[in-house]
Amino acid sequence: MIFHEIYSCYYQAVAELLHLAVQGNLTEKNMEEIVKQKAFAESVLTILPALQQQQWQVLRPNFQTPLQQNPSRPCTILEKRWLKAICLDKRIQLFIDKCEGLEDVEPLFYPNDYVIFDQYRDGDPYTDETYIKNFRLVLSALRQHNMMEAQYVTNKGKRATLQFAPYQLEYSKKDDKFRVYVAKCPYASVLNIAKIETCRILEKRGIAKQEMKNHSNRFAVLSVKNGRNAVERAMLHFSHFKKEAWWEADTCFLKVYYDKDDETELLIRILSFGPFVMVQEPQSLIKHIKKRLGQQQRLQQKN
Repeated sequence: MIFHEIYSCYYQAVAELLHLAVQGNLTEKNMEEIVKQKAFAESVLTILPALQQQQWQVLRPNFQTPLQQNPSRPCTILEKRWLKAICLDKRIQLFIDKCEGLEDVEPLFYPNDYVIFDQYRDGDPYTDETYIKNFRLVLSALRQHNMMEAQYVTNKGKRATLQFAPYQLEYSKKDDKFRVYVAKCPYASVLNIAKIETCRILEKRGIAKQEMKNHSNRFAVLSVKNGRNAVERAMLHFSHFKKEAWWEADTCFLKVYYDKDDETELLIRILSFGPFVMVQEPQSLIKHIKKRLGQQQRLQQKN
């Protein structure tokens, strides 16, 4: 087993629940709030029933716990080895200069031990000093809510001087690139970090946290039949999308938020489930799926 489950977000959520239970402050209301905060929105479908139905015998029906002390999570050699392996990732230097305290720890794995497929090979230059400097400046401006000015290379190869307020960083695993979502920029709402030649932080304030908007302004409501492990597979396939989940009878519903640029990728993933996943809304996505299925049917008839 590569990852020790005690350090996962699920165990952290349960640990927080037990912490409140030891203090006598646990209620049904804050149980759901803590699980959503510490884990994922759909985790309430798993964690809460397991606790309330005594499948995990750490919580009594009256929201009390047999534990007398708060749960602790010591750092094991396994986690240290995993952290050392993460420190070997070329992207880690975008955030920290070096990993300290792990000098004598053997990595759990090395970058050459695994192969990533279905990924473009023109990823960002993570070891380039200029790229690292620009990335850290963008990250700093984002955290401080400041405006930035940058010399940017457009898609047409032209250079432009842009001012913008960064508010969210995103990594694309398929493209192997970082991009930043910006406001107050007439040119674009998304900029590729690698196309920033130089940048600096301005004294002007950008946008406050409460003004930030989620760039995934589209959503699709999917119904997932509880068969052939479809629910678990759907959670995995749509794991990098922001989503909400709930049950109605024997059907799981997912509300998946996505970008316009990711619509084709989302459509392909939905179709891979066959009859086990159906789109309830929006109608525009339903029409695209019908069109795609019609094209497949015509190709099969020709063959």
